[in-house]
Amino acid sequence: MSLGRTYRRLLCTAVCTAAFLFSAPYSAAEINVTQTTDSPVIIEADALSYVPEQKLVMALGNVTITQDKRILMAQELMYDQETSIVTAQGDVSLMEPNGHVYFAKAVELKDDLKKGVINHFRARFADGSLLAANKALRESETITKLEQAVYSPCPLCDKGKSIFPLWQIKANKVKLDDTKERVYYHDATLEVKGVPIAYTPVFSHPSPEASRKSGFLRPTYSSIGTLGATAKIPYYINIAPQMDATITPFITSQEGVVMSGEFRHLTQNGEYELEGSITNPKQRDALGNEVPGRDIRGHIEGRGNFSLENDWGWGFNGKRASDDTYLRRYKFGNEDLLTSRAYIQQIKDRNYFGTEAITFQGLNAEDNPDTTPLILPLATLHRETEPGWNGSRFMLDSSALALYRDQGVQSRRLSTSGGWKVPFVTSGGQLLEFKASVRADGYDVSDVPDPTNPLGTQDGLTGRMIPEVQANWSFPLVKYNQNSQLFLEPVANIILSPHGGNPGKIPNEDSQELELSDVNIFSSNHFTGLDRVEGGPRTNYGFRGGLQRNSGGQVNFLLGQTYRLKEDENFTQESGLSKYFSDYVGRVSVSDGKIAEVSYRFRADSEDFLLNRSEIDAVLNLDPIKLNAGYVMLNENIPGRPDLDREELTNSLAYHFTEYWHFVASSRRDMSDNGGLISAGSGLVFIHPCLNASFLLNREFTRDRDLQPSTSFIFEIGFKNLN
Repeated sequence: MSLGRTYRRLLCTAVCTAAFLFSAPYSAAEINVTQTTDSPVIIEADALSYVPEQKLVMALGNVTITQDKRILMAQELMYDQETSIVTAQGDVSLMEPNGHVYFAKAVELKDDLKKGVINHFRARFADGSLLAANKALRESETITKLEQAVYSPCPLCDKGKSIFPLWQIKANKVKLDDTKERVYYHDATLEVKGVPIAYTPVFSHPSPEASRKSGFLRPTYSSIGTLGATAKIPYYINIAPQMDATITPFITSQEGVVMSGEFRHLTQNGEYELEGSITNPKQRDALGNEVPGRDIRGHIEGRGNFSLENDWGWGFNGKRASDDTYLRRYKFGNEDLLTSRAYIQQIKDRNYFGTEAITFQGLNAEDNPDTTPLILPLATLHRETEPGWNGSRFMLDSSALALYRDQGVQSRRLSTSGGWKVPFVTSGGQLLEFKASVRADGYDVSDVPDPTNPLGTQDGLTGRMIPEVQANWSFPLVKYNQNSQLFLEPVANIILSPHGGNPGKIPNEDSQELELSDVNIFSSNHFTGLDRVEGGPRTNYGFRGGLQRNSGGQVNFLLGQTYRLKEDENFTQESGLSKYFSDYVGRVSVSDGKIAEVSYRFRADSEDFLLNRSEIDAVLNLDPIKLNAGYVMLNENIPGRPDLDREELTNSLAYHFTEYWHFVASSRRDMSDNGGLISAGSGLVFIHPCLNASFLLNREFTRDRDLQPSTSFIFEIGFKNLN
């Protein structure tokens, strides 16, 4: 009987009354054991025939048999109803429900295609990894045993250059356990480019498509001048589907063992992570010399974010260290100020409310914990109406702060401002916006230095009220050409408010970092916080624009300046705002969209045009070479304090001298008169689809208490699917 390709249910009624029947793990003599099954069978082929006397179903040409989400394909197939054995040959492939695909020259299967013998076995996993063996024995739906097997996640050849994959594992016996999602090896050898480099009697790793499993991760080996020979051997713990941890012993030859770990948890309404480390090294003095005794040193950090009902949420992030130099000494960070905060907030439409607690830990030698502030609480409120007449809006901002410290200034602040703004667009395309606002601040302070008495302090209540009117104007102009578009926008604003507003009794806690730049040039208040206000009539003006080419190249620029009717003593000389006419600030960036990109930011004196700040960042991509360079110069203009000036150069290079090998180098140099190299490093990096490795050498030249100049060598290697 011969049927067409679309013939589907050969075993319906008379033929399908018996489906594939299989036994437990078997030898050749055990294949006569049968079971019944109700799983439907679908056969497709170019030709099908049935021999009633022998109860044989035979299929020829492009045969496909489907049962229980398993698909078997071959050129020839025979199904024996008496023994329920399927025998197939010729380009045989078996696709499992988990995505594995097995290939063979010939197979003999039963028990819903779950058990059987496969000769010249080949398997391709969902991630492209390959496993081959002379013979495979499917003991059950989840267990497959192989003889004389080889496994590799790498391509079998490298563009015709080699018959070997980059690396592979050969073993006399291999077991695939789909339940445990692991591959087990016996008498295994690791080969790189066909050359044996390691042997192990037993070995296992997760299946390529395995879900998260506990086990060792990629180790890192290094040699650090201050720590000696080191090794990090992380162990991953799969606690639950939504929870895991990593424990990493950091072994050092000179400082003993540093235990570090991470814990991660995904909850129903958010997520959080906790990290930390602890060690008990020998004590050292301020110069880094060993002294009798030992210290407990360590750190902890964490972050979390959680959702609540009605657009509410809460979270935290923070980091604390046992001492100033611990993080840098043991390579857990390079910060000089640690900030920790916990908050709760509501964000709804255009409105916001949040309250938080903030603590700090300064890690510089001059930082004093007794004068470090604690902020508890800092509450912020913003309310904004829906657009009204001509798109106008009313706004309300409030802030409440309580700041404490063991020694020094303490303050409690309540600030509220309300305002109204309305935008206009003229028929010629000019943009106008008018704002009117009033702000009131109240303070309760103690131990504030008295400017009239160097030894005295001020306590008690104080406050201020600042009305302000502002007008913003801009005129965006755009011109389109065949290959580019040009954009130019002159910008100006005028702010009217009373002079002053910063009585000496109000401490300056959040407005100390101030510098005019291309980022804040058009702001109405250039101070960064609320403790200081910018008063008096003033105007900010400038222009910005750019040229965008269709080919991808572009040029962007900005230039601006501030003018005020009266000098303000609250602005320091290094801020760029201490004169009637402020410094010029600007930004220029140029990119061809392919090879080069350069950006330049500057602040120049309004009288002699001398640069008070310069920043250059450049990227040059000349494949196979990529260069990055950065330069920053900051002139604080403080008489007698040239040590506060800064000039620094950083650069890096990456050279891809082969498809997978990269040479990298970087350096950071202090360009001041008494400066020199801060750090420098170089190394080799190998990046391949199935193996990554790095060999890095780095030198730190700085000194800070027990941190001495040191040289580090780091070696890291990772095999795909093995760690």
